[in-house]
Amino acid sequence: MNKNHSKTRSLWIATTSDTNYFSLQGECEVDVAILGGGIAGLSAAFFLKEAGATVAVVEAQKIAQGVTGNTTAKITSLHNLIYSHLIKKYGEQTAYLYGEANQSINCDFTRAPA
Repeated sequence: MNKNHSKTRSLWIATTSDTNYFSLQGECEVDVAILGGGIAGLSAAFFLKEAGATVAVVEAQKIAQGVTGNTTAKITSLHNLIYSHLIKKYGEQTAYLYGEANQSINCDFTRAPA
């Protein structure tokens, strides 16, 4: 292991303001409760809120500082474990379609070396 590893901080975490939201006290009634305050959870909450739902995002630690905060921000379809699982559970055709879907994102994408 790199001896400097403990000093390395994600660019996303290092350049984003820290969050300090209140802890839930008692009960809360909402249309949708989202577990996880990463990019997927926050995006889902945003779109549900825009659609008129009441939403609570429940995060055990800090918002966007887990998987999302430590991501390398790269796009890849080389999800070996996912493909293995898909092949075992659903067959090769489903795994193939998953791979095709990951290659067909219509966006302003630029290919770069890993």
